[in-house]
Parts: sequence; structure tokens; C-alpha cells
Amino acid sequence: MSSVAPFLHLWRVDDIQEHLDGFIETPYRVGGPILCGLSLAHHSLHNNVDQDLQNRIIHMAGSILDRKHIEFLQLMVVDLQSLHHDDDICPTVFVVVADKPADALAKARLLHDAIRVFLPGNCVEIISALMLKPLQSFPVAPSEPILPKWPEISVSILGTLDLRDIVSLGCWRFGPEDTADKNRTTIVVGVYRGSGQS
Repeated sequence: MSSVAPFLHLWRVDDIQEHLDGFIETPYRVGGPILCGLSLAHHSLHNNVDQDLQNRIIHMAGSILDRKHIEFLQLMVVDLQSLHHDDDICPTVFVVVADKPADALAKARLLHDAIRVFLPGNCVEIISALMLKPLQSFPVAPSEPILPKWPEISVSILGTLDLRDIVSLGCWRFGPEDTADKNRTTIVVGVYRGSGQS
């Protein structure tokens, strides 16, 4: 039995490829040039651009994606919150695809360059539909290799961290897939809400 995890999206650090132009790439996402949160619960349609311009941008982006043979499930212009500056809202061309194409980074840059003439300061996000699913957490099976090492690992982690704000430490199979074996083994450190630790 799985439970919905309280986190949005999690990857190993080595899964995230950062590029000098501000774009990032993960197994399920490519976006930039400003890193934004993807919580769809907190986004809104872009209100600072008139509807005609939004329609032209969506039409242009759709044409580019079609020419590049990228089938998309959803395409819209939204406001997303910058993760670097709390005050910054970024107008974003938001593209949801069934599976992230192998060359999604080049396509995101192409979209950004084409659209910035009409929408300066825009960002582009191309994400797999899998990212819109809530993350699931599953117990680690007794047969998994991490289990016999967990006491040593947990002591090492707790010996390294400032424990003032730590409320939990656990090891789970964690991810968007519906079965445990398709999700990665993940160490989750819980901290008090409002903690300065990250």
C-alpha cells in the first residue's frame, strides 16, 4: 500500500544537469532559463499578457513543437514562481508531454528564443505527464541491499546534520510510479516547517 508523499519532485543530485545558460534537465523535465517551482496548485494563467498575445504564443509554440515532431498533451502560458527569488513570477510556456523527448533541452531553448521577442523574460518548461502525478512512498523491502547498511547510514547522517530542526529520518521507495520497484530508494530527512535547513 502506498501513501502520497508530502514532497513535490525529488531526484538524485547526479540526475540534474545544470547548464551555463540557466536551463536544467532531469529525467522527467527540462526548463529554464530561470528555475521555477512546478506546483500546478500554485500557478495561474498569465494575467499580464492579453489574450490575443497568449493565443499567438501558444500557436507559435505549438507550430514549433509540431515541426520538431513533439507530441504534447497540454500547452499553455502560466505564471510560475521563481525558486531563486520569492518575489519573481515568471511567464512560462508550459508544455506537458507523454514522455520527455531525448532532445528536449534543444527544443526548450528553441522555444525560449522564438518566444522572447513577444514575451521578454519568459521561461519554458517541458515536462513528462508523470511529474503531474503525486509522488508515492513505499516501505523498503527487507531484501533490499540498503537495509543491512541502514543503521550505519542513519548514524552517519545524524552525526553530520544540525539536529535542532530534524523531526524524522527515513528510507523509502519514493517516486511517481505506482509500484515500489519502479521508484528509487530515497533517504528522506524531515525538518520543522520554517526551518532554515535544506
